[in-house]
Amino acid sequence: MQSTRKHSPTGPPSQRRYAALPRFPKRTPNNSLAYHEANSSWAPGLLSRIEWDYENYHDTHAPYLSLTPKEYFQCNCWASIEGTEPEVSHTAELIGAE
Repeated sequence: MQSTRKHSPTGPPSQRRYAALPRFPKRTPNNSLAYHEANSSWAPGLLSRIEWDYENYHDTHAPYLSLTPKEYFQCNCWASIEGTEPEVSHTAELIGAE
């Protein structure tokens, strides 16, 4: 069965959410964003995807950004991480744990 749902020119809703993350600090400089959950396992995939998009489409889609999406995340977002799995330390490193 074929879906009749139409997507916007910028892509499906999930891609629009990812694309909004780098714009968040620029549009709302006095706000911060925090995610609190067990191990923030979503972070590597999200940051990898938006970094890839940034590298490939920065000139045409986001020339106004002065930092990379990962840098915006590390400066303006916080995430809690807990656990002993090896992936936890990699995630902490990726998101700029203090």
